[in-house]
Amino acid sequence: MKKLIHKYKKYSAYKDSGIEWLGDVPKDWEVKRLKYVLQLINDKTLSLNSNKLYIGMENIESYTGRYIRTENEVEGLANKFKINNILFGKLRPYLTKVYLAHFNGLCSTEFLVYKTNYPKFFHKLMLSNSFINIVDSSTYGAKMPRASSEFIGNIPLAFPPIAEQTAIANFLDDKTGKIEKAISQKEKMIALLKERKQIIIQNAVTGKWTITKGKHEITPPEKLKDSGVEWIEKIPKHWEVKRLKYVFESIQTGTTPPTANKNFFNGNINWYNPKDLNNEILDNSERTLSKLAIIRNEIKYFNADSVLIVAIGATTGKTSYMPNHGTFNQQITGFHSNKEVNKYYFYLFKNLAKVMLNIANYTTLPILNNDFFKFFVLAIPPLSDQKSIVNFIESQFTKIDKAINLQERQIEKLKEYKAILIDNAVTGKIKVN
Repeated sequence: MKKLIHKYKKYSAYKDSGIEWLGDVPKDWEVKRLKYVLQLINDKTLSLNSNKLYIGMENIESYTGRYIRTENEVEGLANKFKINNILFGKLRPYLTKVYLAHFNGLCSTEFLVYKTNYPKFFHKLMLSNSFINIVDSSTYGAKMPRASSEFIGNIPLAFPPIAEQTAIANFLDDKTGKIEKAISQKEKMIALLKERKQIIIQNAVTGKWTITKGKHEITPPEKLKDSGVEWIEKIPKHWEVKRLKYVFESIQTGTTPPTANKNFFNGNINWYNPKDLNNEILDNSERTLSKLAIIRNEIKYFNADSVLIVAIGATTGKTSYMPNHGTFNQQITGFHSNKEVNKYYFYLFKNLAKVMLNIANYTTLPILNNDFFKFFVLAIPPLSDQKSIVNFIESQFTKIDKAINLQERQIEKLKEYKAILIDNAVTGKIKVN
């Protein structure tokens, strides 16, 4: 990164800013507190019945300042803003929610609204790591850390003459735009690679591919038979169709110990919740239980080498594999077989999540209860095929994950370069024209 920055020229002369975090600044730059160069706009209104676009914290992308439009339904107090105002997120400032407004509207009171005659330069400055780090160091409140407008207003800034502000802003628009385009292309590549993983699972667990000795080929039509189940369609002739209750010896809904007894919690027993199932392979849970909960029979261990499925709520159908003993709450159902290849069913259930939701009966929240699971029908290959399919999927995933990791590392380097470039340009460490 340093080599990339070193290709840019330095200013001919520097002076001591007198500010530790700024260090030396170009000789003709001025140092003033933010409140003397940016005007804080404190124009509030009730957002109820307003036809203006509303910006919440979730509408501004971290680090880029991009606006993400959503359908917000809000009531209560809001800040007014106008085109070319700068919106600065004071809640958790490390998230770097800084937006240069392209329209008039309303925003959350978690944004500070600033007005300046030269918004493009100051928008970039407020996106810089140096500025964000200073603001973040001042926050108060443990759970919802915020920065005060008073502290931000008193931050000393170094800023160049107007013509140079424009040049820096235009330079950064050009360079960061190219960087973000490169990042976007790599993110699309990652999405395609992840889609490829899902295609591999689907073709392997439905019998569309025949897996032998680590290789696959399309299963010939003459080797297929009608499954007798509409949504399963055709399967290999040597596969069976079974109800789920005949596959697993253990189908168990999780539990929660009485919350009034704090001694049941914060032990060393993993207790998984739907959020934990964002990880496909489970390791450590967000919350844990103590051995006392086991002794008092409030919970039971569930076997290692099991499959967990979220069975109620917005993430119903989400599936993970639990390699070690653990337990889970009542929103999750666990499956374990002493005879079958449980890892195979992890991949199978991942492929069937949408099917399960379409078949299940519910009014508001999706619910997959034990009765539903027990009578749910699966296409089952022999054990030898199950093992071959799992080995094939994971060998393919190893290659794909390596490619994904490479793209992710390159994205991180691009983001790092972008942050360094902004920092150096807005603090005068490099000369852009």
